[in-house]
Amino acid sequence: MNIFKKKEKPVAIVQECPAEGCTYTTTELSNMKKHIEWKHPELSQKDESAIKSIK
Repeated sequence: MNIFKKKEKPVAIVQECPAEGCTYTTTELSNMKKHIEWKHPELSQKDESAIKSIK
């Protein structure tokens, strides 16, 4: 008789940087946005759809 159920761990979705040759990965969308703005400004200005498609 199990009174307490085990909680399932939340599923973390790993996101990879869309820039070619970049190995950055994260589980937070906000961190990915900051990374792209800082490391790949050409992507943040011209292709914000790449960030939105990660969602």
